[in-house]
Amino acid sequence: MKKFLKVVGIIVGSLILLYIIACLAGPSEMKVTRSISINAPANEVFVQVGDFSNWSKWSMWSQRDKNMQSTFAGEPMMAHHKWTWKSTEGNGSQKIISSTLNKEINSELLFEGFSDPNKSQFVFNEVGSSPNDSLPCVNCTTEVSWTMDMGKIPFMFRGMMFMFQGSLIEDFEGGLSNLKKVCEN
Repeated sequence: MKKFLKVVGIIVGSLILLYIIACLAGPSEMKVTRSISINAPANEVFVQVGDFSNWSKWSMWSQRDKNMQSTFAGEPMMAHHKWTWKSTEGNGSQKIISSTLNKEINSELLFEGFSDPNKSQFVFNEVGSSPNDSLPCVNCTTEVSWTMDMGKIPFMFRGMMFMFQGSLIEDFEGGLSNLKKVCEN
C-alpha cells in the first residue's frame, strides 16, 4: 500500500510540476487575430457581423449548439446592441461598444463567471471602386480582420492557454470561412 501511495504521489506531484512549468511558459497576455478576403462589399459583410441575430448563420459557437437560447437588445450595428445567450458552450453576452459604419465594430464579450470582458474587434477594408461615390461598390472585396484581446491572463490559467488559443484560432478561421460563404451566396 505504501508503494502504491508513493507512486500515486510521484505521479500527482509530477503533473502539478508540469502544469506549473506550463503556466510559467504560457502567455501572460493573449490576443488572437485572423483575417479573410470576402467577395462582397463592406456594407453586406458589416450587416452580418453588426447584427448579432445573424451570427447563427456563421459563428462556430452558434453552430455547435443548435439549442442556444439567445436574446437581443438595442439597435443592430450600433453601440449598445447586445446579445445574451445560454448555451452548452457557456453562457455570456456580447455588446457593441462602438462602430463606424462599414469600417469597424468594437465589442466586449463577457462569459458567465468572469468579471473582466474580452475585447473583440472587426475591421472591414473594402477594396474596389464605384463609378460614383453615391453608388454601392460593384465587384468589391472586403478584407475582414477579427481580433480578440483577452488582456492579462492570471498565472494559474496560463497553462491552459496553449489549448484554448488553438481552439480559438480554429473557431475564428471556421467562423470567417462561414461568414465568407454567407456573404458570397
